[in-house]
Amino acid sequence: MKRFYTLIVSIVLILSSVAMNAQQKPDIAYLKARKAFVDAQLVEIKEKLGLDEIRGKKFEFIYRRYAMEYDNNRRALRAPKNPTDSLSDAVAEQIILEQIADGRKFLEIREKYYYEFKKILTPREIYRVFKIEQENHRKLMQEYKKRKE
Repeated sequence: MKRFYTLIVSIVLILSSVAMNAQQKPDIAYLKARKAFVDAQLVEIKEKLGLDEIRGKKFEFIYRRYAMEYDNNRRALRAPKNPTDSLSDAVAEQIILEQIADGRKFLEIREKYYYEFKKILTPREIYRVFKIEQENHRKLMQEYKKRKE
């Protein structure tokens, strides 16, 4: 667990450097940081689920596709820079409807990969994968906020 926490901190540092290098090579730096995060998650998930080598390799193949698709969808989302006070009702409604549609996309991705994961994992293990992801994201955001302050 300590090793994983160290990986998370390293990833936050990498993501911080992404912000500093954003004007030079935004996509390359982001992709490297994201790959490091996915690698760290894979290590933790395989360890916590106790996957053997064969199941681990099958899971890794599917999980990397899942993470890439999920991330591509997330990166397409960008919160509007307009202050909420200056939004018209029509613009606010459009933003809300887009957010609802984006939420559906995320659910569709999770559902699609649920069935892929189910080929090699039990439903309980899949549930644990999603919980581990959620917890790691929460930790990453906490660490990012600390460093931002």
